[in-house]
Amino acid sequence: MSTDDGSRDFLVPDLGEGLQDATITGWAVAVGDEVTLNQTLCTVETNKAEVEIPSPYAGRVVALGGTEGETLPVGTLLVRIATGVPAATNGSSPNRKPVLVGYGTDEAMDVSRRRPRAAPKVRKLAADLAVDLRAVRPASDQGIITGAEVRAA
Repeated sequence: MSTDDGSRDFLVPDLGEGLQDATITGWAVAVGDEVTLNQTLCTVETNKAEVEIPSPYAGRVVALGGTEGETLPVGTLLVRIATGVPAATNGSSPNRKPVLVGYGTDEAMDVSRRRPRAAPKVRKLAADLAVDLRAVRPASDQGIITGAEVRAA
């Protein structure tokens, strides 16, 4: 969706399999940040997976549609980006490459802010038990935290 001032609204995408909403688990950008095409905007969690959402536009972030931990329905505002280019009259952008959600980005991921690896149901268990997953040391070589490790913490 485009606005007359050159801002573009990026809505919560349909992440497939009939999912109706997604929970923001972390923002990689803030209002005022300059973003590039395919740069990770945020990470969202559904009932089935955790997915990084890349930017479909380059420009400056002017609004975030939610806060970390907030659940947003598919089709609502995720982020508004000022591209500086007014919307095309036909609604298309011929120079824009398609963004495939869930396939990563061209840029290296910032591992300094990497979250602990755990399945969505393990994250829910940790939240229910008030356990900080960053304090749990996974026993597996893959670094994935299990429900048993959360209960033992």
